[in-house]
Order: sequence, then structure tokens, then C-alpha cells
Amino acid sequence: MLAAAAANGVLDYALTRETWQMWSGLSMLLQNRDAEARDYLTECLRSMQKGDCHLDLPTAAVYLAEAQWRLGLEDESDATADLAMASASMQGTQHLLLTALADVPSVAARAADTKSSRMSPWHEILAVLSGQRPVRVNVSTPRLVLEEFGEPTLMIDGNVTRPRLTKSLELLSYLLWAPNRRATREELVRALFSGRNDAAGRSYLRQALYRLREALPEGLSPVQDGDVFQLVGASLAMGSAQQAVDLIAQAGRQDGEIRLQTLSRALSSAERGPYLATISSEWVAERRVALRETFVSARVDAAKLAYRMNRYREAKGLVDSVLREDPYREQAWRLAITLAHASGSDDAVLALYQRYVMRMGELGVPPADEVRRLLTQLRR
Repeated sequence: MLAAAAANGVLDYALTRETWQMWSGLSMLLQNRDAEARDYLTECLRSMQKGDCHLDLPTAAVYLAEAQWRLGLEDESDATADLAMASASMQGTQHLLLTALADVPSVAARAADTKSSRMSPWHEILAVLSGQRPVRVNVSTPRLVLEEFGEPTLMIDGNVTRPRLTKSLELLSYLLWAPNRRATREELVRALFSGRNDAAGRSYLRQALYRLREALPEGLSPVQDGDVFQLVGASLAMGSAQQAVDLIAQAGRQDGEIRLQTLSRALSSAERGPYLATISSEWVAERRVALRETFVSARVDAAKLAYRMNRYREAKGLVDSVLREDPYREQAWRLAITLAHASGSDDAVLALYQRYVMRMGELGVPPADEVRRLLTQLRR
């Protein structure tokens, strides 16, 4: 395909030539023809910089960094990786950078190793790569929205709808989270009725399904195929917890102010209360734990972003919230100590370090070397 493109004149114009060189370089990498990959990608990057073409520069730089490292050019590889990060940050999005790093993830791992602080952008990128969620973007408001934080509330076409059974809302939430929004009868009975896969449990499931279908208009109700029940897609139905998780996944491919705004939107929705607050099933409790970890991590990310943007008050509010919820979160303690130093209070730095040491002592672990180095560095 690349040979055919070259034969058809793709090399006659700078823009198409750069694209051809970039994909030719990746092709050479995949074939372990590293010197040829380096040559293609070096020329591609030189042309992009000369022509002030920034869109695909992070992608080309990531591939070139991999080729350079394979050829033993470690310093050049580190510099090229940093160029990829700087270019992506200038664009305000990490999407193309992450897409390229998915092809050669070792570039991110090596770049993170060169940074002394775990608060570096490369460590954040590595965290996104290791825990990537699918990125979903809904272009319109779904007809069905289940508010899952606090007391669950069902909205149909903007109007509140109240099924006669609370179990119907739990059933709806379970299907919204299920893979492909599908679940078997046995799975539903086991999850919603504490494993009571007997006549009583199956009867209660039928009632919950009946009352849910009664509350939903045509086209939104679960459909049944034998013992399998399936809900409509995300364009028609969505739960607020999934919307928040999707926003956090989107933020992982953004940067700067846009990323902070996206994280803030996700976090604000979770402030309404616990997930399905009025429901006490075991699967709900397990999901609360998973969502709590997701939102605590998102608050740490938002706090680091606010700190980098010199919005110290906002960063402090976020990191204080994290430590109230999870007093053993080491990243949050590092950031809290850094923020105290930024405010000019040496006493606050020491007090926070003492609190950190006490918390780690509760777990029977010593303070991390990185935190001790941070304290020494800040007190110079």
C-alpha cells in the first residue's frame, strides 16, 4: 500500500510526503528494520518542524524515539520523547500521543524512568496507558438517563419517571453497566436477590422487569431472547455513573484547562451522594468501591493539573478532599507538601510531613524515599 501511494505521487507534496514517511517508519519498526525506520522518521520530523506542521508531530516523534533507542541512541531517544510530550501539550490534547504510545509503550516507560518525580506528565501518561478505558463520546442527550448518585432517579425525555418497585431501578442500573448491556436470567437473580436462584427469586425478577417495562416507553425497555436480557445502546440510555467514568476517560486524552474542566464535570456529578445510595445489594457495594477509587484518582489528577496552572487554592481543596477520603494516598501527600511550600510556609511543610509519617506508620511502612527527598529539596 505504501509503495502504491509513492507510485501515485504522494511524495510530490510536503504534507502527504510527511504522512508517508511517518507510516513507512512505523512499518520499518514493526519489521525490526530500525535503521531504515530512523531515517524515514528523522526526515519526517525535520520536514514537520521546518513547515511548522504540529498535528502529527507527537506521533512521528514517538516512533522516532523508539527507533533511536533500538539503535543505542539513548540520549537522542530521551530528547525526542520529550519533544513528543511538549508538542502534545502545546496542542492541548494527549489523544495522538497516546495512540502512538499504544504502538510502542516502552517509550513512555523509559521516559518516565528519566524523571525524578512521580508527578511528571510521563508518569501520568503511563498511568493512562496501563489502565485505559474505552473513550465514549455521546453527541446528544440520551432519552433515558438514570441518576445513580444519591437516591436513584429515572428521567425519560427530561421528565422524572418513578417505577413502582425500587428493584426495577436496580435492575436498570445493573443492565446499564453489564458488558454489552446483556445479562442472563441466572446472573440477574444472583446479583439482585442475593443468589436466591429459586422460584421466589425468579418471580421477583419477573415483577421487577414488568414494572420497569411499565415505566419505560416503547423502544427503551429491555428485550428478551430466551434467558438473556439486553438494554438499548448508549445513544438512547445512559447512567450518570457511566457518564462520569466516560468523562474521566476522555480527560485522559486531553491536557491543560480542557482536561481540568472535563475532570471537574465528572467529579461534580459524583458529589450528589453515594452510588445508588438507597440500595444495599452486594454488587452495588462492590461497584461503590470501584467508583470511589476511580474518583479519588481523578481528584488527584485534577489537583496536579490545578497546581501546574498555579491555581493553588483549587489544588489544595482537591488534595484535602482526597486525603479526607483516603488518608494513605501517597501522591496526595506529596502534592500537599509541595503546595504548602508554594504558599511559603515551612512550618506547614513540616507539619504535613509529620502527618504523612504518622499515616504511613499506621500501615507499618516507612516514608517513601521520594517524599524524603522532596522534603530535603524544599527545605534547602
